[in-house]
Amino acid sequence: MKEAHAPKSSAEVRGWKAVYTIVEREGSEKGLWVRIGSAFVNQDQSLNVKLNAMPVNGTIHIRDADEEEIERARARRAARSEPPRQAAFGGAA
Repeated sequence: MKEAHAPKSSAEVRGWKAVYTIVEREGSEKGLWVRIGSAFVNQDQSLNVKLNAMPVNGTIHIRDADEEEIERARARRAARSEPPRQAAFGGAA
């Protein structure tokens, strides 16, 4: 008898996660979450982490990207694939 498998999360299907550092703020109980990179899930479920910044506190938090993060990534990819816009005014030929 086959074992029932839980459906894969959207992050497992995508193969990437968002990497944050949580900065403590004076006078606030909540920390400020700052996106500092991405983590890519390998076939053996290990992670490759690419950081755009180094956390001063030495701590990173890796989690599945939420739908808002996914939409921002799609928009960035779409912007990169668009051809450069031509100037609207006439120039020397």
